[in-house]
Amino acid sequence: MTKASQYFTPRFHNVGVPTCKVARVSDKERNFDDRDCCSYVKRFRTQLIDEGDAKGVLRYCQRIKRLDPDFFYSVTVDKGGLLENLFWVDSRSRVAYQQFGDVITFDTTYRTNKYQIPFALFVGLNHRMQSTFFGCAIMQDDTEESFVWVFNTFLEAMHEKIPGAVITNQNIAMGNALARVMPQSRHRLCYWHIKKEMPNKLSGLYRKGSTFKLEIKKCLKDSRSPKEFDTEWCRIICAYELEDNSWISSLYDVRNKWVPVYCRNTFFAGMTTTQRSESINAFFDKFIDSGTTLCEFIKQFQEGLNSHLEECRKEDFHAHHKECTLELRSPLERHASDVYTRKVFSIFRQELSQINEYKKVKVHVDGPKVTYRITRHMDQLDDAKDINVGYEEVVFDKHAKTAKCSCQEFEFRGILCRHILMVFTHKGVDKIPAEYVLPRWTKNGDRLLDSTLIPSNVRDVETLRLHHFFRATRMLQESVKVSHEAYKLVLSGLKDLYIQASKLAYAEDDTTYIR
Repeated sequence: MTKASQYFTPRFHNVGVPTCKVARVSDKERNFDDRDCCSYVKRFRTQLIDEGDAKGVLRYCQRIKRLDPDFFYSVTVDKGGLLENLFWVDSRSRVAYQQFGDVITFDTTYRTNKYQIPFALFVGLNHRMQSTFFGCAIMQDDTEESFVWVFNTFLEAMHEKIPGAVITNQNIAMGNALARVMPQSRHRLCYWHIKKEMPNKLSGLYRKGSTFKLEIKKCLKDSRSPKEFDTEWCRIICAYELEDNSWISSLYDVRNKWVPVYCRNTFFAGMTTTQRSESINAFFDKFIDSGTTLCEFIKQFQEGLNSHLEECRKEDFHAHHKECTLELRSPLERHASDVYTRKVFSIFRQELSQINEYKKVKVHVDGPKVTYRITRHMDQLDDAKDINVGYEEVVFDKHAKTAKCSCQEFEFRGILCRHILMVFTHKGVDKIPAEYVLPRWTKNGDRLLDSTLIPSNVRDVETLRLHHFFRATRMLQESVKVSHEAYKLVLSGLKDLYIQASKLAYAEDDTTYIR
């Protein structure tokens, strides 16, 4: 590489140009390839990190490990002993992942630190639909092998528990690595980022108010089946003579990873984008700036994480002591208020409140299974454009009192849709059947860490037991802070519990499982 290439390569990368594309930015110089760029960026960044800063990072991680035995970190170094990659996750996040690690987002767009090194963040949703952290990584480059290392290290930290679904930005190297390390996981591309790219990639066509934009949006939103989407998409592309557009072709090739109708048969906890990670990035901007060293970055990140968890804990306390108001006088609403967290209950009630806007028509009977076509009442349509809103079909089993809807809202979000709730209401189903109440959305969703959730290869059961105990007593902490009488009551109760627990501890083998 020439000196000019060496000068511009890391600068292109720092402003967001992927390493694998840096070599293609210049039309004048073709004497280096993608591999040259990746090697140079990696070497440049490794040399950039101050040796003292890197040692400070390791000392900090070692100190945290002593204070928190279940804190996990892993590093890679180059031949000269310089820091390359770092992954870390604390015990709270490892416990949370065992409960809520069915769906995760992975984002590498955050670069607010002194060295402009990519910061990768694993994020999920807890039972209250709050963001929860599952680990972080500092990466020297965005090559496939680096992503493979991050994903393998993540699984090692999480006792090899593989997520059911992963949402990422569109990155070929990342996608290839994910397929190698987690082939069982359903991989989805960030829907928001793809839509954001359309005005840039289709300038002149995809603009506000254009017929093309309206047709594309309708195709993406209203297609009821993959076949229907394929037909309509191809019609639009042909009508606007975009058959030779390479970007459009590449999107169509991976349509099963981002088009809504292709993804709704998989549980994603209702998430379609990595924007949750980006909103968290904005939160951490309050603690970190562009001059932050690597060691300071990690320390400040942990401070930010502590602040975030404290806010979540306060919200838990207030939600626990505030009952949901019933508005619909429905037995289904009452049951939902008993089992779901406030946020999930709010979504459920919104669906339930819409059932009177729909009507059902019996279209097929197969033994105990009856198929209903669900459409909106014409007098309830918002405007003339809604006439073509379409329909959904619900198959209801009269004996089992179960149902399945073509909208696949339950499969995608884990909360029953208005179409099924309408049929349930008309058929006298007054409680949500157990198979439709996902434990991860219930009020006790964060207290489900028992022996069935702990992988067999987790050795430090005592540590996990303690974390479960601390989580279970969070509510007491808020009570004793605001009430002296509550403080005295808790202390008195703890003394009695200590006597009883001590007897059990000596009487039983203390190497069993978390109760």
